[in-house]
Amino acid sequence: GRLFAHYQLSGDVVVDEGRTSSGPAVVHGMSAPPHWYVGHPGGAIGGGLGLALGAAVATRRRVRALIADGGSLYAPQALWTIAHLGLDVGVVVVANQGYRILRMEMKARGIEPISRDLTQIEHPRVDFIALAQAFGVAGYRANTVGELASILEAGGEQHRPFLVVAELADPS
Repeated sequence: GRLFAHYQLSGDVVVDEGRTSSGPAVVHGMSAPPHWYVGHPGGAIGGGLGLALGAAVATRRRVRALIADGGSLYAPQALWTIAHLGLDVGVVVVANQGYRILRMEMKARGIEPISRDLTQIEHPRVDFIALAQAFGVAGYRANTVGELASILEAGGEQHRPFLVVAELADPS
């Protein structure tokens, strides 16, 4: 969250669909340079990539999106349009290998014993880097804070679409 906010520039549009992982980015974003913040109402998931695309087209600004891995699977074709239009959109996919928000909702309703199998993004595991590249977007993986910092810095200098998968240490 601190790194995501650190690499925000004045005037950026920040799209937040990290749901269960974006709290620190929001908190640290309060001290980032002035920027536009686009979240989403309610508990819906799946609109983040479309929001990033729409924000880039509508504002002609640099967009940085924090998207959860589960939500990113609802409309990955937005990546193709981002690449096709050559938009300056950087996407950080926060990877916990599942739909954590759905797990939380199922647990709250007492159906947690079956929620793990129904809400995991494994078997087969989604290769988000290959997915991004298939749509024409540069894809990277960050397993450490240092790797994420390097990718965000380079992405900011290149002004072209990129996607980085930020692997969470605790995928539960």
